[in-house]
Amino acid sequence: MGERLPTPIIAGALVTNTWLRLLGSSLEPLDISEHYLMDFAESVDHSTFAHHYLRISDLGLRLDRLQSVDEHDGLGPDAKLLWCRLEYECLFWAVQLPTSLLDLRDGMPARPEAIIIHSLHNLVVLTFYATVLSRQDTLGTLLALRPVPGVLHYVCSLVRSVFICPREMLIHWSLLSDIQAATARIVLQLWRQTQFENFQGLLNLWDDALGRYPELAQEVRDEIGPGPWNIDQTDGYSVFWTFRDLRSLHLQDAFPHLAEATMSSPNTIVE
Repeated sequence: MGERLPTPIIAGALVTNTWLRLLGSSLEPLDISEHYLMDFAESVDHSTFAHHYLRISDLGLRLDRLQSVDEHDGLGPDAKLLWCRLEYECLFWAVQLPTSLLDLRDGMPARPEAIIIHSLHNLVVLTFYATVLSRQDTLGTLLALRPVPGVLHYVCSLVRSVFICPREMLIHWSLLSDIQAATARIVLQLWRQTQFENFQGLLNLWDDALGRYPELAQEVRDEIGPGPWNIDQTDGYSVFWTFRDLRSLHLQDAFPHLAEATMSSPNTIVE
C-alpha cells in the first residue's frame, strides 16, 4: 500500500473537485470525508484567506453531497436538519470574515481576494436556493421556502454582485468567468420558473466578456429579448442583510442549537 498523500494535496484535490462540480462538471465526487476540509481549516491561521477559502469550500462540498443524496435517495429522516444547518451557516458566513475580506464595492473598491471569496460564496448560496426553489414539492415544502418576492429579491442581490465583477479580474482569474456563467444558468432557470421581471434585467448585465460561453450568451439573448426591462431598483445591501437576519432568526427558532453550534465554533470570527 502506497504512502498517504500530504493533507494539503488531498484538500486541494477535494476543493478543486467540489468547485468544478458546482460549476456543472460531470466529474465524479471524491470518496473523502466531508469533514476533511474543516479539519484542515482548523490547522490554518484563522485570519488568512486560506482559512476562509477552505470554509467556503466546505460549504460547497456539503451542498454538493446533499444534492447528490437528494437526487439518488430522496429526502432522508435527517434531511431537514442537514439542509437547514447548511443554509444557516451560509447565511452566517459573511459576518465571520475579517475586515480584509469584506466586499465593500458599493462604498469603495474591494480587494481581489474579497471579490473572489464572495463570488464563491454567492455561487454556493445561489445554487442552494435555486435547488430548493426548483424542488417545491420536496425541499421547498421541507424548508418553508417559496419563490416569493422577498426570497427572489435576495437572490437578485447576490446575482448582481456576481455580474459586476471587474473585467480585469475576469482576465486574471478565469474561475470568476465560470462563476458568472453558472450564475447566468441559475437565473435562466429561475426566470423560466417564476417570470420574475428583475431576472431579465439582471441577465442583461451578464456579458460573456472573454467569449468562453457563446452558446449560453446566445441563449440568454434569445430568452430575454431586446428590452427594455422593468427593474425594481431595490437597495441590494439592505435586501441582503434584511433577508439574512430574518431567515437566520427563523432557522434559530426552528433549531435553537444551530446558533449555539455556530457561535461556539473555534473558527468563528465575528465582526
